Amino acid sequence: MSTEIVALQCPKCGSTLNVDRKEMRFGLEFSCSHCGTTSVLIIENHLHVFREGDRVCATCGRVAGSSARYCQCGATLVSVCELCKGEFAVAHRICDKCGWPNGLRPDCPEGLKLQVQRALKNAESREPNWHSFFDIISKAYDQLGCDGPRVARLLLNLLRNPPDEGYYGAAGIISKLGDPAIRAVPDLAEIAMVATDRSLSKSCLDAIQSIASQVSDARQRKDFESVGRRLLDFLKTKYSDPVAYGGDVIFASTCGAIAALGLVESACEIALRECHKDHHGHCALGFGALEAIGPPAIPVLKRFTYGLFRDRRLDQRARSAISQIEYWEGKTRLF
Repeated sequence: MSTEIVALQCPKCGSTLNVDRKEMRFGLEFSCSHCGTTSVLIIENHLHVFREGDRVCATCGRVAGSSARYCQCGATLVSVCELCKGEFAVAHRICDKCGWPNGLRPDCPEGLKLQVQRALKNAESREPNWHSFFDIISKAYDQLGCDGPRVARLLLNLLRNPPDEGYYGAAGIISKLGDPAIRAVPDLAEIAMVATDRSLSKSCLDAIQSIASQVSDARQRKDFESVGRRLLDFLKTKYSDPVAYGGDVIFASTCGAIAALGLVESACEIALRECHKDHHGHCALGFGALEAIGPPAIPVLKRFTYGLFRDRRLDQRARSAISQIEYWEGKTRLF
């Protein structure tokens, strides 16, 4: 069997001294080393000099004018970017407007990883687009891989100085990052204690509870206790009277975080003090805190159902809290 080697001649000067310039989606672009003319390989192995707006069919290699949307072979000459939805020539490997690879779905694993890389690069630039970064990481947190610590650091910095309350959800994303989330617990606690916005404090505390409740390693749980003691001191000092100080927004979340960090008895004790106070607000706050502590608080709540207290409202509140804990625990096991 014989093989015929055909030299590719420059369409302008006829020289065969062509050098690959770059790979295109349908083939190769060449540059003549003799006259410098740039041409592209088309159907039947001929080189064609590009005119502005020319479209090359990625299926058969024919060249069509700039207004053509379909090749004579029936294939489309226009691609729609999967990311920005802009139109560009089907032969191009990436979108002319946003640089997204032709044909790559943004929601596939490879697409999500690429979006994360682009978002990280933008977030570390001088003028980051935090809205875009936050949106992408919210969708692709399970595709971060070795970039998890890098993302956690950026999200913590974002929580330290959030542009608006729409970014408080960054704490929830951190809680899903695995090992980087565990290392972020002390920072989340610090942000929760110094934040002037109680909603921000609550989001960090809820994230701590979520992270700590998923950790079973004894050494890691032992390390958590020091963070729990700091939160306990914070609660006793700043919110000694949570109703008077308006601390009802974060009191329950702080108790829940302290319990999750290993100090269950201390958290329940603080909550019980509020339960036994005559003021309606304190009582509701205490039971709300026990409910936030979750299953570890059920034995404490059951004390109120044994008929040891004259106030039947305590019995009703305790039963309601137990019911809520068991409901949410069942939902958690379901998912």
